[in-house]
Amino acid sequence: MTPLIGIEVDLETTATGRRYAKCYETYVDAVSAAGGAPVLVPPMPDAALSRALEALDGLVVPGGDDLAAEEWGEVQRPCPRFVAVDARRLAAGKRLVTLALERNLPLLGVCYGAQLLNLVLGGTMVQDIADERPAALDHRTGTHEVSVAPGSLLARLLGPGLVVVNSRHHQTNREPGRGLVVSAVAPDGTVEAVESPDPERFVLGVQWHPEDQAATGGPLFAGLVEAARRRH
Repeated sequence: MTPLIGIEVDLETTATGRRYAKCYETYVDAVSAAGGAPVLVPPMPDAALSRALEALDGLVVPGGDDLAAEEWGEVQRPCPRFVAVDARRLAAGKRLVTLALERNLPLLGVCYGAQLLNLVLGGTMVQDIADERPAALDHRTGTHEVSVAPGSLLARLLGPGLVVVNSRHHQTNREPGRGLVVSAVAPDGTVEAVESPDPERFVLGVQWHPEDQAATGGPLFAGLVEAARRRH
């Protein structure tokens, strides 16, 4: 059985005003390589979304632009690195994640997707790592180690201890939302992963980009597809 794995799309407006729904093909390739059938999920009315989620066996929420601090009750500070996520994508994504969690759909959030997952569940974020934590690592380029919590879902997928991940973000989760725990941190204490502690659920959000890194990516997509297969 090949599980149907939804991939939430990003939205973009061109200089001429054309609107596009897009998805980097690395996400499609990662789901396919793990044994899933990728299906793009654009914004849609609730009735259509409910029907789509009935057909899906799992969900990926990819990376994207930034969440404004007002989303978790702070005032947005000026930041040259801040690029606001498309408003329609944000509204549709909140609804998508909410319904996916209600249906116990296996879910993998990547970078923005990890932050959206945390936000939907009432968590908070760091607006800009370099601004709030000047001594922190450079999280916008290169690679660094993260420490994976023993006994976590992430540890079952990657093994406990230290793993090397890529890094392309300037925001990150701070306090985990309801029903989430931190399952990986960078050496500077930056939260790198959140997940459900329930061993019967696959709900995982990571700050790195597993679609672009086989060693710390392939096992995550394989775990998602396997959880989707079991749910089906």
